[in-house]
Amino acid sequence: MFRSNKLKFLVSSVAALALFVAVGVSPAAAEEANATFSGSSIKLTTSGITVKKNGSEAKSCTLFGGSAQGPISASYAWPSNSNFSYTLLSCTGGTALEFWMQLVPKYDTTTGQYTLRLGPAGVSSRSPYGAMTETATGKGTWTNGSGATNSTVTFNEAQVGLLNSTGASITISGTFTATTSTGTLLTLSH
Repeated sequence: MFRSNKLKFLVSSVAALALFVAVGVSPAAAEEANATFSGSSIKLTTSGITVKKNGSEAKSCTLFGGSAQGPISASYAWPSNSNFSYTLLSCTGGTALEFWMQLVPKYDTTTGQYTLRLGPAGVSSRSPYGAMTETATGKGTWTNGSGATNSTVTFNEAQVGLLNSTGASITISGTFTATTSTGTLLTLSH
């Protein structure tokens, strides 16, 4: 009788574990916490960003005027270099990507990684492929600098919007260097 109960317990434990794995639940699920910038302003520079439509038709882009900068509030940074607080990237073929680059800092308590989420959603803007609506779903990985090494934020196929005409995903990939507007070290903490 005792042995039968142990066997039943073992079988139900294995079944529960299989169900747990099947539905994709992890015992150590990632949680995001708010993160905080060390300064009150941000300046982004880059040697180049790649913009794509549905993963293809790549355009090489760079920040118009060489940088984008702006204030940091309690919950986000807002670098811009264009009218109405947009961030403008000049791209190959005489095209441009222009969007509101509100960067919301987060900290992953499981991986120990800082990220910046792109936002806001629902704003109409332009891409090298035509008019788009921003989605606020993309995010980049933030790496704190130290000493003379500046912090960076790297985007990898981060969605910035959906093309109005077809719903195609517009993404950015590449690395920005981040400092304060005066060029001093800018970091994240939690």
